[in-house]
Amino acid sequence: MESGGNHTDADGFILYVMSHGENGYIAGMDEKKVSIVDDIVGVLGGCSSLRKKPKMLFFQACRGM
Repeated sequence: MESGGNHTDADGFILYVMSHGENGYIAGMDEKKVSIVDDIVGVLGGCSSLRKKPKMLFFQACRGM
């Protein structure tokens, strides 16, 4: 996942993810592991146009592939 785009006009950010997964990871469309902390939260933290704006992240993932 790459950060990109200009979100200066946005008031905040909401993300909903529904997938399979296991502790700390969700399954991507290709069923490869995606790290919630490194690949999602890390990218959002690096997006300068979303800094100091509220972010809500929702994950619904069963713990089995």
